[in-house]
Amino acid sequence: MSFIRKVKTASGATAVQVVTKHHGKITNIEHIGSAHNGKELKLLIALAEKRKLSGQQLLFKEEDKTSSYGSRRQYLCNL
Repeated sequence: MSFIRKVKTASGATAVQVVTKHHGKITNIEHIGSAHNGKELKLLIALAEKRKLSGQQLLFKEEDKTSSYGSRRQYLCNL
């Protein structure tokens, strides 16, 4: 299981990391970057999301992304 974590550094920046756990123990920490403001933090979190999901296959075909709800996110929110 992988997740994204944000850690404050000694310089006051926020480090963004993708952490992988296996059987409850951290097996890998990948440093994505350090942000010094909110805009940089949003960008790094988006990059971390891409990195976290890079090895996974899509659950739905590309043409199935939209439905009468407009998107999978809206569909899931309406369940």
